[in-house]
Amino acid sequence: MRHACGVMIAVLALTSCGGTAPAPAQRRRAAASPEQARMDDLLRQNEPRASEPTLAEAYDSINARYFENRLLPVRIRWEEELDTIGGLIADGFRLEGLTNGKVILLHPALERDERQLQAVLCHEMVHVALRDGTDAHGPEFQSRLRALAEQGAFEGIVASEEEKEQLKEQLEKRSRRLSSEFADLRQARSRIEADAPALPSETLQDRTWAFNTRVRRHNEDLEEYNRLVAQYNLMTSYPDGLDRERLAQRSGVSVVPGGER
Repeated sequence: MRHACGVMIAVLALTSCGGTAPAPAQRRRAAASPEQARMDDLLRQNEPRASEPTLAEAYDSINARYFENRLLPVRIRWEEELDTIGGLIADGFRLEGLTNGKVILLHPALERDERQLQAVLCHEMVHVALRDGTDAHGPEFQSRLRALAEQGAFEGIVASEEEKEQLKEQLEKRSRRLSSEFADLRQARSRIEADAPALPSETLQDRTWAFNTRVRRHNEDLEEYNRLVAQYNLMTSYPDGLDRERLAQRSGVSVVPGGER
């Protein structure tokens, strides 16, 4: 009997995936923020540096397949110093990508997660496509990003905050029930094993058959739970770039326009 109590629900990650440079008035307003100054500094440092070959290849592939090679060439690099920006925004906040339309910086942790790397790169490439836009993650951005998802450029499920919360609550309830059932099944198996020597063979067969039926039902429920976990993960990892807005809503703090790329 196999039980996946160890499967973890991916609680909403405090990540951000970048955007375009703000309009001049917005840039002046955001320049005073430490994170904005650090963003500008990192982008400026990386602009003259060569692209990482594997990232450049991925960029060119997505550009050819989903943008008809219309995107301008950019420098694209890993940048571990993105962690210094995330810490300025909020505890536990990880900035996964950043662009000004000339250079794209990606968090090195994405190198270990090919699916999320593809999603974040697509996010940044939409910013490159809309580099003259002033509404970094507004309707036009979301429309272009959603079109990429529908075309299969990256894995992700568009969902409202209410849908995510409902699924999260459902998963938490299922997880508690599965854990309780697993504990009951372990006890039932121990009782059968302890009673087996004294039981008539027919009785032992009946109890074993009933136990195995419960195990099959449990494993079917477990498979459905894991399917829903995967669905939830795709919802929460959809790279819409609105993480800071969600964080601000939870904390009651307003977000200055242009403060996030």
